Amino acid sequence: MCIRDRGMLGIVLFYIGLGYGLVPLAGMTGQLAAGVCFKVDEIDGSPLMGFNTGLVLLVCCTLVLVGAMTGTEPGLRTLAMEIRSYTHNDFPQHHATGFASVGFAVGACLAVCIQVFAVPGSLLILPGYCLAVLLSMCSPERSVSIAWDLSSAASGMLLGPFLVSFGLAFQSSITLLAGRSGFGLQTLASLLPILLVLTARFAIEHHRHSTSSAFSAIDMQLETPPDLYEWQMDSSLESFELELDGLDASYGSHRSAERQPFKTALPPARSS
Repeated sequence: MCIRDRGMLGIVLFYIGLGYGLVPLAGMTGQLAAGVCFKVDEIDGSPLMGFNTGLVLLVCCTLVLVGAMTGTEPGLRTLAMEIRSYTHNDFPQHHATGFASVGFAVGACLAVCIQVFAVPGSLLILPGYCLAVLLSMCSPERSVSIAWDLSSAASGMLLGPFLVSFGLAFQSSITLLAGRSGFGLQTLASLLPILLVLTARFAIEHHRHSTSSAFSAIDMQLETPPDLYEWQMDSSLESFELELDGLDASYGSHRSAERQPFKTALPPARSS
């Protein structure tokens, strides 16, 4: 079996494992999360806690779980290494994984709160993506590419199916919110990394530009005056000419001293 066949077999087994392992686990997790705050028919004794306490616990668990799963996403880690080499370590690997993890975790928490309070997701999704497009127009091309690619790579083979299954199970388990869809969880969760990366890179580039402008102003203030520079050049040239004259004089006296004994040592000319 060649390497290509082994890779295809590994991908097939991986997706089979997702269907039998991760997707049902995400569904049970969403059902249990709904039973913390609301009445769920499949869970005896629900709601398990008071509304305020259960909501705080639900938000904290969602924050930790989604953030940890985003950091272990294989596609995100591979892309983070490529970004580090492409930007010559200007955008390190831990920055890429950190921005994506924090963005997805906060976005998932916002999506859960929207579903709990029955707020239409379009109130946050549409303005959020309009803001992302506006920031993309004002940011450098490299930052825009990194931000959108990080968001798409993070919602990969592990996090994407988990968020969809979790949102659908959470929404369908709440009888008070029957008829609403749970697909907005991944949409809103994918938005936050884009906004976070674009905002952070825009702030970094603005800081670098202001710092370089300040150093340019300092260099202009510390620049040597032109007249002083010319005086230094004239004085240095004069000293250099004086040194050359001294070398010529010493070299001429040395040559004359060498030639004198050579002239006296010549034999007298023969008389014809």
